[in-house]
Amino acid sequence: MKPTVAVLLAWLIPGAGHWYLGLRQKAVFYALAITALFVIGGLLTDFRHVNPTRHEFYFWAFLLNGGETLGAWLATQHLPIEEAMFRVHLACLYTGVAGLLNLLVMIDALLFGAGWLAADHGAGGTTGEAAPAEGAA
Repeated sequence: MKPTVAVLLAWLIPGAGHWYLGLRQKAVFYALAITALFVIGGLLTDFRHVNPTRHEFYFWAFLLNGGETLGAWLATQHLPIEEAMFRVHLACLYTGVAGLLNLLVMIDALLFGAGWLAADHGAGGTTGEAAPAEGAA
C-alpha cells in the first residue's frame, strides 16, 4: 500500500487513509472525532464561515480537512454571513481545530504507510503498562 494514497485519502475524508491501511478502528475514531468538530463548527454559522475571502487565515487550517472544507465552501460561498461575530469566531475555531487534527491524522497515515510506525505503536499507551521490549520473552 502506498503512503501517499493514504495521505490523500485522509485529506479527502478524515480516517479514510487509515481505513485504506487496514486500521479500521482508528479510521472510525478519526472520522467521527474530526467530522464532529467540523460539523459543530459549521452548524454555528450554517457553514458560511468556510470561505477564503471571509477568513483567509483560518481557511488554511480548514483546507487541511480537504473534502469537507471544499464541499462546505462550494455549497455556501454565495451566502452572506449574518451571524454574530462571536459565533463566527467560535465556528472558525472548531473548524480550524478539525483541520489541524486532520493534519496529525495525515502524518500518522504517512508514517504507518511508510512502515515507520508499527501497527501497535499505541500499545501500552492507554492502559498505563509499558510495551514489552524487543526480544523480551
